Formats: sequence, structure tokens, C-alpha cells
Amino acid sequence: MPQQTVEDGVYKIVNAAKGRRNYIILTVDGNCAGWSDAPERLSRRALWNVKKLENERYFICALQGGGYTSSKTPCETGSPVVVQSNVSEWIIDRTRVVGEFVICHVERQFCWGLAGDVVGTPVVMRYPFTAFGNQWLFEKFEGNNILTLPPSTIDPPIQQIRQQPSQAIHAATMQYDPLSLLRESAVLEARYDHRASSEGCLKGTREAVISNILGWTKDINGHPICWLSGPAGSGKSAIAQEVAAQLDNKRQLLASFFFRRGEENRSNSSRLISTLAFQLSVSMPGTKALIQNIHSDYPLASLINQPLRFQFEKLLVPLLCAKPHWTQRIQIHKPLKVIIIDALDECDDKQSIEDFVEALCPIIQNGQYPFRFFFTSRVEEHVRKSFALYSTTIQHLSLEDFDAHIDIHALFQVAFRSILDQNSQKLDEISKYGWPSDSDLEALVKQSSGLFIFASTLIKHVKTARQPHIELQKLLKMHHGIDPLYTQVLSAASHGEHFNEVFGTVILLQRAISIIELAQLLQLSIDIVLDELFSVQSIIKVPANNQEPFHLMHQSLRDFSMTKQRSGYFFIDPPTRHAYITAGCLTTITNDFARDKFGTGVGRYACENWCHHFLGFLTMEGEDKIFESHASKHLIACLEKFEPGSSFDSWINTLLLWEAEEEIMNCLDSIITKLKVLNQNIESVNEDLKLKYTVKLISKFSMMISKWQVLPLKDFVKQYPTVKLLYSHWNLNIFIACNHVT
Repeated sequence: MPQQTVEDGVYKIVNAAKGRRNYIILTVDGNCAGWSDAPERLSRRALWNVKKLENERYFICALQGGGYTSSKTPCETGSPVVVQSNVSEWIIDRTRVVGEFVICHVERQFCWGLAGDVVGTPVVMRYPFTAFGNQWLFEKFEGNNILTLPPSTIDPPIQQIRQQPSQAIHAATMQYDPLSLLRESAVLEARYDHRASSEGCLKGTREAVISNILGWTKDINGHPICWLSGPAGSGKSAIAQEVAAQLDNKRQLLASFFFRRGEENRSNSSRLISTLAFQLSVSMPGTKALIQNIHSDYPLASLINQPLRFQFEKLLVPLLCAKPHWTQRIQIHKPLKVIIIDALDECDDKQSIEDFVEALCPIIQNGQYPFRFFFTSRVEEHVRKSFALYSTTIQHLSLEDFDAHIDIHALFQVAFRSILDQNSQKLDEISKYGWPSDSDLEALVKQSSGLFIFASTLIKHVKTARQPHIELQKLLKMHHGIDPLYTQVLSAASHGEHFNEVFGTVILLQRAISIIELAQLLQLSIDIVLDELFSVQSIIKVPANNQEPFHLMHQSLRDFSMTKQRSGYFFIDPPTRHAYITAGCLTTITNDFARDKFGTGVGRYACENWCHHFLGFLTMEGEDKIFESHASKHLIACLEKFEPGSSFDSWINTLLLWEAEEEIMNCLDSIITKLKVLNQNIESVNEDLKLKYTVKLISKFSMMISKWQVLPLKDFVKQYPTVKLLYSHWNLNIFIACNHVT
């Protein structure tokens, strides 16, 4: 039976990533590295003495030589795990997968990770904990006499054991084979089974629509594409998850990608194709040879950074349209395979989605291939137009044509039965008369208007209430739809001193960040942030681990909060909140530079997104008042401190290392254009408003970035002190590879 905890003993530490068998060994120069070898050739270098301490932390010692594993200081993304004489403690936490663990730094910011399969790949500190290659198995050594084991006679090449920050920074590393490149580029959490099972369909519900979709997959003469549409909160993603699970059990699922707005790698299309291609290499092992051939013609390190349509045509089409393979499948009438892409409307790259559909439809329409594409989305205009051009290729299912009331009634019954069981003593008296009553259930179903998000949000709110039966009676008096429910939840929130600050920031962030990072951005304690979020956890998912990101339960909450006509008193006033977030980002960059962090964690978010939030601030109505508020004055004060100097240099370095400078340039251009328009529209600018000064300041930033982009590396390093510091920290070859500098 897989272990639940790691007890004292001697272990082989093995990477738990699927498809790997990498033992961790001690190299001759004191590093920890991946090594794949037969168990019978095991040496003392592959064994580790694990000791649990009274504080629940661990020592992990090398059996060969007896040194302690430790992270080089400062501990940051890419720092190697080494063995030395100084004592160092670790936290070993179990994951959701039984028998798998993460090995964390005591500050729980980073964990052990193995970025590739190549022999000699160093163990380095990585983030997040859920990333591929960051989980470990502890296999207890059962040998009788450890001392009889031979020392290792073969060690990984020394030249491969060095500090490699590029593993966490950029997928385009020259040491990876094509499959490793795809794995590193793939968004693993976008696969259907990374959603919690509780987010799927309740057993016995949505059977009509699911049966319709599964029937479509069995019809070899049917439409090659099925599009399921429906309004926000109608349960499209839950249906897609259930369909994916059933197809996966039948080995009919080729790949899946679930978009989600607000999550960095799931809210845009940049890694859609590489994710699908990686999953294809797992579901259809025969495609691995094709991937090698594609890599020979067009290196994947470059291909996966090209526009979406180009990736589709050069990478996905050759894998899906290898005709000899498909011809054989058709002749023996094997079941149709399906690729599922959920929530197209939650992808920010509208044009890329249009290009993808425009490229896909003619290929799948004109060829006889035994695979299908299943899409879900709201009926948004760019999606509708894309599919309308190929209506003969597409089977369109609308959730509005399927009655959801019976299923929502069943969901309410199961949920309230569970609430009764959890509060049996408190609700004992009213349970004798049936709670809720049949009439109350019918009223709730009617209020839902067919929206499952209404039902699930209401259930969560009642479940967390101190007196569930009284809270339910309040909710029964609401008008129909999700807006009154959001209003009720927010009315019952704590509304502490920092509630508006925390809630408004959560709504407007460009992507989800961890609780720790949110607290750092707002310069609040973690306790305060959690207290405010816990009061609305029926509409915001608060993680159990502060290092994991929070999530909105549904994107309709963002739309509600940003529309004054809908949210009323709870309107978050986006421009004002964007101003405060921008100021927080600039302050974070300055603080990170002081701590020599170079844009890791929340620092990276701040570097990449302060311009976006600044642009959001400039949408404030009333041009003559845009710089009069307290928020705007605070923002301008932060901009003044951010003029070219230490923190500005740190920002530039981070953009270049993460290859984000082009996007920032575009955003800065938009800011400059907007500010110039404002400048022209205001006849006389009060000196206190500093509008002209701000235009000049932003223009200066933009020009400096342009200049830095074209500088030769030697001048780049010589001229700017911060880059010299960074240059000395990281390997020159890796630095060049990351920035494509020759």
C-alpha cells in the first residue's frame, strides 16, 4: 500500500513524472542529479538517509559521504540542490496522488524539481509544486547490508551538472529532445482530469445532452466537429469534463484543453497546440516518431513560439493527418477518436481562435479521418462567425434546447441532504418536517433559470452559513438569476477594513496568483487576505495551501462586479482599483530588486502586468478628473520613484529574461497614445495633475526599452550595472540562449 508519510529510513528518491524512471544520485562534484539505471546496478550514490525531526521537518542526507542536501543561496527558481556539510531542513508534503510527495524549502516558496529526462539533469528548485517533474516517490531500500554496495563508477557528465535557470525560465533549452520540449511547453493543468471531480456532472444528470454527444462520436458518417453552446453558468465545462472522462475510459480521447479566463497559461492560445501535441504523443505513441521528424525539419524550440495557425499547420496537422495510419484505422473500423477543447470564449486571443477554426475546418472537412473535434463556448460573435462559415461541417448543440430543471432539482436534493447530515444536531427539529420543502425546492429551481452556476453558488453559500435553514429562507426571497445571489453573498461578507482592496484586486488581476503573492502585492499580512476571502468563499475558491492560486468559481462574477448597473453598491470601480494595483506592482518591483529576486513569483507578475493595469486606469470616465483622485496621485508618486535607475533596470532584466518585452512595448504605446489624447482634450492642465509629466515619463520608458532591445550583448552588460549583476549570477550560454543574443 502506498505510504501516506515518509518515515525514518534509507530510500531511493524517484521522480514521479509519468513516463520517467529517474533516480536521484549524488555526483562526484556534490550535486544532486537525475540518473536512469537498472536497480541491480544500484550504488550508494543513489541512496538517501531520511530523518524526520520533532518539528515535522526532515534531514535528507547522502549515504555516500554523509553530507546534507541543501539549496544554494539565495534560494530561488533554478537554484541547484547540492550536498554539503551544513545542516539544512526540508518539508516533505504529500500530494493529492497517494504515495507522491513534494520536497519543499522551509519557506515553502520552491520545491525540488527535475526538468528533463537527460542523464545528468540537475535537481533544482522549481515552482509551482504541481508542475510536471516536481513530485517524488520514496522507495525504501530493503537491502541487508548497505556497506556492501559498490560506489558509483559512472557519473553523469560533469558539464551537464551546472546551474541552469533556463529550465524554469524558457522552454527553448538546447539540451532537450523534442518530446521533452513538448512536455515542458504543455499546460498540464489544462487537461480535463486536472479539474476536481466535484466540478463535473452529478451522476444521473445531463444524460440527454451527454448521450447526444457520445452518439455523435460513434457516427463515422457524422459531422467532424461538434459545438456545444450555452450561456454563462449553464454547465458546459461540467458536460465537457464528463464526456472527456467517458471517452478516456473507452480509449477514445486523443487530447483535451480546458481554457479558463484569468489563468496565465489557460487564458491564451500560445500553448494550445504544444499541449495537444504532447497529449497526442501519450495517447498515440506512434506519433513520437512523427514528432522527431517534424523537429528535424523545423526545431520545436522555435516552432512552439510561432503564431497559433503556424503551429497548427506545422505540428498538429502532420500528427493528425498521417494518412497510412488513419487508413488502417478506417479499414478495421476502430472507434472514432476525439479532441476536446472547452470554453473557447475564455481565451483572450480572439483572432487566434478564429485563425485556428479557419485552418482546422477545411482540413477536417476535405479529408476522411477517424477523429473528431468537440468544442464548447458561449455564443460570442467571433466564435459564432468562425463556425458559421463551415456550417455543413459542424453539428451545433445548444444547451438552451435541453431542459435543465430536473437535473438542477436533483442537484439541490443531493446537496441539501448532505447539509442536513453535516448539521444533524442543529437541524434536527426542522428535518422532521422535511427540509427544504418540496415547494421551496421548486422555487429554487425556478430561480435558477436553468443555470447550474446559480445552484452550485447557492449551495456553497448555504453550506458555509452558521444557520443554513435561516440563510436559505433569505435566498428564497430573491429575484431570479445569478445577480441577486451574488448580491446576497457579498452582503453577508465581512467587509473588513481591507475587503474592497482584496476583492477588487482578485477580480481585476490579469491571471490568478497565490495567496502569498496576493498578500505581497497588496502589502498586507496573509491572515488579513485570508480573512477577507474566507467570507466570500462560496464565490471565490480559496486554496488550502497558501502557495496555490485562488480562483473565481465562475467568470460571471467578474462581469457582475465590473458592471455598475448589475452590482450597484458592490461595483468595484475598475479604473480606481487598477490605479492601486499598478502602484502595488511598481512597489513590488522596487522591493524585489532590493532583495535581488529578479522578477520571481509576484515580482514577475508585477513586471509583466503593471502596464496593463495602468492602461485599465486610463479608462476612467471624466478626462478632466482622471488624475485628481487619491489613487491617481498615489500612482504618480510611484511612477516618479520608478524613473530609470535600480528598480527600472530590474524591470527591464525581467522582461528580457521572460521574453515579455514585445508585449510590454505594445502596451506602453497604447498608454502613450491614450495620454496624448487626454493631453489634447484638456485645455489647461493644472500643475498638480502632472498629466504632461506622466506622458513624458511613460514615453521615456518606451524609448529606453526599444534601445535596450538592440544593444549588442557586450555593450548591454558593460553599460548597465544591474545586467552585469545578473550576468555574473547566471551561466553566459544560458543567458544568451534565453534572450536569443548572438
